[in-house]
Amino acid sequence: MAVLPLAEQTKDTTNLMLLYNNLVAYYKKSNRKAQAFEYEKKCLEYEGKCPVMQVASSLSMAGLLTSMNNLSLAEEYIENAEKLLRNKDDRRTIAQISYYKARLEFARKNYNEAIKYIDLAYSYFVDKEYTNQIVAALSDKALFAKHNKDLSLYEDCINKLEGYIGEVKSITYKYAATRPVAKYYIDKNNSAKAKLLMDNLDVSLDNIDWNNRDEFLELKASIAKSERNYLQSIGCLEQLNVYQDSMRNANVSNQIILSEQLYDREKKKQEINQLNVKADVAQANLNT
Repeated sequence: MAVLPLAEQTKDTTNLMLLYNNLVAYYKKSNRKAQAFEYEKKCLEYEGKCPVMQVASSLSMAGLLTSMNNLSLAEEYIENAEKLLRNKDDRRTIAQISYYKARLEFARKNYNEAIKYIDLAYSYFVDKEYTNQIVAALSDKALFAKHNKDLSLYEDCINKLEGYIGEVKSITYKYAATRPVAKYYIDKNNSAKAKLLMDNLDVSLDNIDWNNRDEFLELKASIAKSERNYLQSIGCLEQLNVYQDSMRNANVSNQIILSEQLYDREKKKQEINQLNVKADVAQANLNT
């Protein structure tokens, strides 16, 4: 933040892009999604000559907006990514767009559409053997199938995820593979298997993404309860209450900041429209 004004003053595009991207990553990590969205918009302003980066920023903003339940604007940014990709045979980016479309449709509770789009992304990731992306897509697909009450598809995803747990190196994606499988075994009253999976994972709450901490604590509480370790279970539930309070406060803060940003955006649009009207009138007078 200290360096940023210097880079903006000198219009140092390369460093600006680096700084904005770092700030986006920081704000995402600290669950300050509205600020992440604001700096991702700034990235987009400087990416005019690089469509690939524009697509990445548009999809990142779509993901942030989907998580903040601003679904119509999220769709606009997905459409923007599709326009940038028009007439280009880029299967990788098409798969990425499908992935974000799947999450958008899931947020709308269009579970069949969500599964259709996640399948498009998943097929590409399997073809390219992108293990991390395969796990992320399968984890989402299991969730979509469960909500769609498609038990056969849900169990198929769980079986595949369990097979990938040993292959994934990244903690983030290892947890993405382990979480739904552990939850499946808890629902099946096999908490011993769930405990084994979570113990092998060997991660602390600090390693878990903000959006997944509630489920992590719920899993830990359920496993501890099944072992009659009630003190540990209560401790996890107390942590869960603290976390949920923080999440509620963060969500309110994100919504307020986002609303202010969107208000300013609409205000600028209106000002530009008024200037355009004035310019048209001036040109008409000049022609006369």
